Amino acid sequence: TRINNGFYSEMPIGKDRAKIIAEAPTDQFVILTLVWNGDTGTHQLFVVTGDGKRYDSPEGVAPKDPMATKSLTFGDAYDNKKNLATAEFLEFLVFDRALPPSEREELEKYYRLKYFKQ
Repeated sequence: TRINNGFYSEMPIGKDRAKIIAEAPTDQFVILTLVWNGDTGTHQLFVVTGDGKRYDSPEGVAPKDPMATKSLTFGDAYDNKKNLATAEFLEFLVFDRALPPSEREELEKYYRLKYFKQ
């Protein structure tokens, strides 16, 4: 979800929610990647701008148990202020495994070439 100083992701952990923030510009097109690694129980946000600047969040705690696809939300359905994401999304890719850094960076490179003028 987009917020004033960047993007954030929340994940349920039992009765609690773990929130991570990647401080990044929100007034421009970005490539945003959320990696949830169920094997290690961590998640992290990666943001890349058109000029290649990176804004990565710290690693956060995430559930190790599988989550049903129906529980994924783009935007923030849990915000009491109903501050839903307002943005145009060109593509979503969902994988059934956490991509290692090399694969994630290759995808980011591909999308930078696809969507940003060089």
